[in-house]
Formats: sequence, structure tokens, C-alpha cells
Amino acid sequence: AFTFTLPALGADGAKQVEVRAYDTDGYMVTPISSGAIPFSIDTTDPAPSFTSPAVDDTAHNSSFILSCSVVEAGLDTLKISIDGGAKTTLITGGSGTQSQTYDLVGAFTSLSQGRHTATLEAVDKVGRSASAQRVFYKDTTGPTINFSPATAVLTPESIKGSVSDTYSALATIFTYRFDTDPAGDWRTGSILSSTWDVPIPSDLTEGAHTITVQCADSLGNSTPSAAVGFRLDRNIPTITFT
Repeated sequence: AFTFTLPALGADGAKQVEVRAYDTDGYMVTPISSGAIPFSIDTTDPAPSFTSPAVDDTAHNSSFILSCSVVEAGLDTLKISIDGGAKTTLITGGSGTQSQTYDLVGAFTSLSQGRHTATLEAVDKVGRSASAQRVFYKDTTGPTINFSPATAVLTPESIKGSVSDTYSALATIFTYRFDTDPAGDWRTGSILSSTWDVPIPSDLTEGAHTITVQCADSLGNSTPSAAVGFRLDRNIPTITFT
């Protein structure tokens, strides 16, 4: 047996080596050759990456497909995992740039609301490895509606409130109705900087009333309607002397 340290052989890629052994018998030298033995030099890590979803498009309310690719001259495996869980093999073998997709169907349902991380792990045939990650958010719940104040109000002007959503952008429109509106009839208003303001209709009678508000986020997740009671009083107190 013997070992031999290869000299610098230039760029990565396919190479060949040939070994010759000599037996000396007096003046007779008989060469024995192994023939050309092919091998490859690989000093470059694999380069896995996600192509979708985009970095700035990370909130989802239903299952979606992750798209990825890997660049490697001698790939062994490309695997994917979600939140550090079990790894699924996407590609085995091959060279150059290879692309693949991974459908989250099934797995998406079991994910909790909020932040999750998909991880790609690429390993080449000489054991070099590299990884890539893409963060996404599961959001299947609607925004939170707040009233200002949160209890029954006494006002002649408007009902105000705010709306917030943890993982998604808000819709620009919300709907509302007063208790005096016909059943099923909803009015629309605009959400500005996460706040809303509903003017009191001029024909609304004095006394106790209720306003009900509905809104959604940019993914279409809606919130069950929220309501607050208020008392409308437009009259100035009357002062009398007895």
C-alpha cells in the first residue's frame, strides 16, 4: 500500500490519474500500469437557494408551494425541512443548476399561526454541504378590532377605533352597520394608518344604539364582527328656575 499527495491540478472538474509499478529482477524491469483512473476535484460548496416565495411576500393563509434550486457540479442530495423537523429529499444526484418544488399541502394545516422557517440542505459527493433558509408566516386569522373607548360611549360626533394584525397587512376598507340599519345592510369606510372613524348619521335618533364593525386583512382573513354600545345625546341640558 502507498499514499501519494496530489500536486495542484488547476480548476475543479474531471481529472485522471495513472499508477505504474516496477518489479526489478536483475537487469529486467517490467512496468505494471493501473490504466487511467478518473476522478473529480471539488473544492466548491453547493449553492442552494429559494426562488419563491419572495422575501417580502411571506404571509400565507393556505397551503403554498416552495420553489428552490441548487448549483453543484457533483450533487449528492438536496433536502428540505420545516422548523428543523424531518428532512425530505428533493433531488438526488445530478450536476449544474437543478430546480425543484415542495408543496406544503398537509404540513401547512398542522403548522401553528406565525413564523416558520424552511431550510434547504445540499450535500455534494465529497461531503461538502451548504444550507439556505426562507422565513414565512402562517396567518389564517383576521385582524383585531378595537373601539375607543372600549365601553359604551356618549357622543354626538363619531365612533372611533383601531384595527391591528400581527402577520399581514390590513385591508383598506372596513364595513359597519348601526342597529337601525336594515338587516344585512352594511356601510363601508376607509382604514387610515390602522384607525377608523365612523360619523354619526344625522338621522340617527337620540338614545341607546349599537354599532357593529367588520374588517379583513390583505390575505382575505376576516374578523367576526365586533360591536359596542353608545348613547346619542344631541340636546343641551335645560335649566329652569322654580
